[in-house]
Amino acid sequence: NKSWLALVEVFPQHDACTKISERISQGFTVITRTQTKATEAASFRFSSRRHQLHTKSTPLVDNDESFELQEGLTWFINVEGDVRLRNDADLRDNAQLRYFARLNETFRTFFFEPLDMDPRPLVASVNLVPMTINDESLREKLTLNFKIEIEESTMVDFLVPDSPRETKPVEKIPEKPRELNLNIVPDIPKEEPAPPPPQTPKLKDIPTKVVRRLTTTKKPITVPDKESRALTGRSLMTLARLVPEGLTLAVHLQLPDSTITGIGFDALSNSLNMSDVSYKILLHWKRKCKDKQMEAIRQLTNALREMNYHIIADAILNCHLTNKEFTRDSISDSQNEDFNSVSFQ
Repeated sequence: NKSWLALVEVFPQHDACTKISERISQGFTVITRTQTKATEAASFRFSSRRHQLHTKSTPLVDNDESFELQEGLTWFINVEGDVRLRNDADLRDNAQLRYFARLNETFRTFFFEPLDMDPRPLVASVNLVPMTINDESLREKLTLNFKIEIEESTMVDFLVPDSPRETKPVEKIPEKPRELNLNIVPDIPKEEPAPPPPQTPKLKDIPTKVVRRLTTTKKPITVPDKESRALTGRSLMTLARLVPEGLTLAVHLQLPDSTITGIGFDALSNSLNMSDVSYKILLHWKRKCKDKQMEAIRQLTNALREMNYHIIADAILNCHLTNKEFTRDSISDSQNEDFNSVSFQ
């Protein structure tokens, strides 16, 4: 089960020193782009769990091929040359790398191995081709190429079989011979005493005060409040289609960074669109809300106003006050209402 681990990561140029130092401390060897220079850096790294690869990289050429990293920019990852992906690599099913500015990290990892077991130098290339880019000059500038050169000595070390672990033989302790008991005494059955007759418990009458005290509940039964109709599943689905900036909305709703990162990676693995990401974030936020009435409406409308969606925030507030679900028609209805008298404490 020998193989090498590769990591393809995209990040802005101002984070290059920090990112590269962090990956080197984790045991990765950095391979930069060959023959191009991008101010918004993209780099390819790999490491081995067993052998360190001695790689060579061509220095960057000093020409202006910088580009701007935009939200949702997607590359297709292609691996060619004397190596192949391992059978369980998820890159076989989904070979896309999508950049999200709100996420702390944007990368893909995969395991690869030699095509054959000959002790010879290996040369492979990893190509990142931009998707949905029609402009030829921009497409050429966004195309990223990386060259991997594995020396023959590294390949020889890779092919050395693992030495089996030496196990110490377990010494068997000889068993002592059993001693024969020549004094055989016949077993005489003992007479067991007869069991006592069963006793019938005497039931006492329970006083009325004790029964009343045991059956009376101490705390009043509280019925949980139902959620506002402006926060139903259909209402949140309509809101997600009108506000596709799901990751931005998650930040204004004060969701943890770990939750935002998990939803972002789930969206990447399932190829979800922006509206689906917004809907998943809204559902997760609603489950965390203890008060699904006015307090939740206040938090949601404040987040929308911070994102300059004032008309949608007014429409959601109007639906909550009139006990209606939020639809696209609610926006036109809310423009005819006056919300100057409504305020949150």
